[in-house]
Amino acid sequence: MKDIFKKVLVFLVLIWSGTSILTAQDNCANSVINAEALYQKGSFQDAINEITPCSQSTKNKTILWQSYKLLTLCYLYLDDKIQARKYAVKMMEINPAYQPSVLKDPAEFVTLVKTINVIPKFALGVSISNGFCYTSVDVIQQYNVADNTKTYHSGIGNYFGTNISYSLSQNLLIESGLFSSLKKYSITYSVNDFDVNITQRLTYLEVPLVVKYTLGNRRFTPYFSAGLIAGYLLNAETDFTSVYTPTAEKFKTLYYPAQENRTPLNFGAVAGIGLNYKINYKPLKGNFSIGYYYQKGINNLFLNNRYQLRSTLYNYYYMDDDFRINNSVFAIGYVKYLNYKIK
Repeated sequence: MKDIFKKVLVFLVLIWSGTSILTAQDNCANSVINAEALYQKGSFQDAINEITPCSQSTKNKTILWQSYKLLTLCYLYLDDKIQARKYAVKMMEINPAYQPSVLKDPAEFVTLVKTINVIPKFALGVSISNGFCYTSVDVIQQYNVADNTKTYHSGIGNYFGTNISYSLSQNLLIESGLFSSLKKYSITYSVNDFDVNITQRLTYLEVPLVVKYTLGNRRFTPYFSAGLIAGYLLNAETDFTSVYTPTAEKFKTLYYPAQENRTPLNFGAVAGIGLNYKINYKPLKGNFSIGYYYQKGINNLFLNNRYQLRSTLYNYYYMDDDFRINNSVFAIGYVKYLNYKIK
């Protein structure tokens, strides 16, 4: 019996609490209407007295935003610029994307809102560069089986992923992300009347960590970035093709997975330049960007004993070199702001 009584009591308390909240919200909604009417009559202090209690107690963001806007307008007409700016900042914190109407809102209000510096805090976006990841090889030490010299040729791969950033100030932010990168290059050499062509494809999952600095806060904004990047090797493939030069006979391609002979982690330094275009339309509010990034490899990517690769050693007179890879990335992207902060 006691348990039933307790459950009924809790139920009644919940109903009473919910009713109280709804009643308070209704009262505040009425206060907004009354304050708006007083504001329109020119009774600015009366409007402030009417709406201030709700601006301090309500949890409804719509009512709260309307309250802050009314308070901003009233204090502007009373020439209290400090209080007007205080509530304008609170208003913009609730809705950072708000744009005042030059036709409907007072000119002083429009000017005040535009002086409030709203900057993105967190941003999430996509950076793509399909076919514009240009890979070059930096040979540390070359190893040859016969009297031949290997020549390295740059190749074009692709680069795709997402990025996230955090703004430290209006012009300075920290950026990271997760990217898939396909790096391609080739090697050619001649030995014993054979012309050999080797194609290497390395697929990495990369995480950059860069500091980006933007110049100004205009519609078109150039930027510079610098930092570090780390990549984890997902896959490594190598194709061998040889042509017997006296008869021009082409021999079949030998493919073998080269991942076991490559260092799993690739580290590098990265620097870039680019241009942001600010999009102010609500559904797409964010930045469209185009940029160039240069990634300089730091560590040697060869792993294990090169003399154990007998199939390539005896068939193609080939041994892996000690090498690093560098990349030039041309990227286009779109960044969507997740939230904002007021400076």
